[in-house]
Amino acid sequence: MITGLSAVVLLWSFFQAPVTCGAPVRGRDDGCRNNATGLLMGCHIRQHRWQKLKMLILR
Repeated sequence: MITGLSAVVLLWSFFQAPVTCGAPVRGRDDGCRNNATGLLMGCHIRQHRWQKLKMLILR
């Protein structure tokens, strides 16, 4: 039961949790400040979604 609930929490945090985008932006060190859903997803700008995926793989 605990492993099932842990899996649900992980999926929620990766794809649905309300966070800031954080994708790299030219001229700004802290990244994009738009609202996003989940740690893996970017904001409404399509390119930011690919940038966040690229940051995850390169780390």
